Amino acid sequence: MARLFSNDFDSFKVRKEAKISIKKKMFIAFEGNNTEPNYFERISKHLNDLGGITVQFFCVNRKQSDTLSHPRYIRDGLIEYYSEEIKSEFIRKLDKLWIVFDIDKHFVNSSESVKTAYSRFLRSLITKDGVPIHAAVSNPCFELWQILQFEQIENLNYMKIALNPKAKKTSYIKQVCEKLRTENTSLSEADKLSNALNNVQSTLIEKDVSKICDSLGTNVHELFMFVKLNS
Repeated sequence: MARLFSNDFDSFKVRKEAKISIKKKMFIAFEGNNTEPNYFERISKHLNDLGGITVQFFCVNRKQSDTLSHPRYIRDGLIEYYSEEIKSEFIRKLDKLWIVFDIDKHFVNSSESVKTAYSRFLRSLITKDGVPIHAAVSNPCFELWQILQFEQIENLNYMKIALNPKAKKTSYIKQVCEKLRTENTSLSEADKLSNALNNVQSTLIEKDVSKICDSLGTNVHELFMFVKLNS
């Protein structure tokens, strides 16, 4: 059994459901223990319940006691999980592995630039037998994607969001995100996802995963580009 990611901690019993499903399967592992898993649990349940959706999401959760968050640790855990838990049921032409993480300060290294360290990490996202691991990255943090569920970036304080200063132990982006969430409790998951897919198209947001380390940006939308919300 994989040490970091295990069926015991998954949202769905992968072995059982994967065998009976003819849908494409998306296995998603996270850097965070709370924000990202909670979001994807909600949106995955919503999307998996839609009869016309041809993709099924599996949130590959980790133990709450685990505190190591560097993306390379999550990468290694997902590679191990793939090899030990789902490889025999993984259909290369259909199924995908994804890792969701933030830029944060993970790629600060005295021996090389952030861009070099980040680029090297992206090149390392592959299993031992050559299955690519796709990266859904946010800079500075995943809450940027959540903000886009409610508001266009042009209508907000772009510079403060990009700098993301902390006040009272909470970052600016998290404060904005919580405020917007409180003001928009009536929005459905479908509405929020549709808003985010539209709002992320702003020219102020970097969407190229290879360039996100240098700019305010996110490419989380790539996880959902194939979803037809009117299915």
